[in-house]
Amino acid sequence: MDETPSVIFSITILFVSALAVRGGIEVIARSAVICTTLFMSTALSLLLLIKDLEIGYMLPFLENGWLPVLRGSFIHQAWFSEFFLVAFLYPFMNHSKKKG
Repeated sequence: MDETPSVIFSITILFVSALAVRGGIEVIARSAVICTTLFMSTALSLLLLIKDLEIGYMLPFLENGWLPVLRGSFIHQAWFSEFFLVAFLYPFMNHSKKKG
């Protein structure tokens, strides 16, 4: 994969995304479930390796621990997740106004 041009990866991702958009919201939701499963399995495997992690190497960046970092990123993460949820669902909303 080191010798594969990045254009090939970009075209592949573009093609798969186009197929998902053409398939509709159900395909996007099912692919999100698959991606979440892959992410969670990767995170679990990293947690199993945490015993080998040397926290002392991170101290210049995490001088006060993880809590200030997590507290500072919580609001931004919540806003971005809501923004992307609305961005995914917006094309499927009904824009017709009822005339009465």
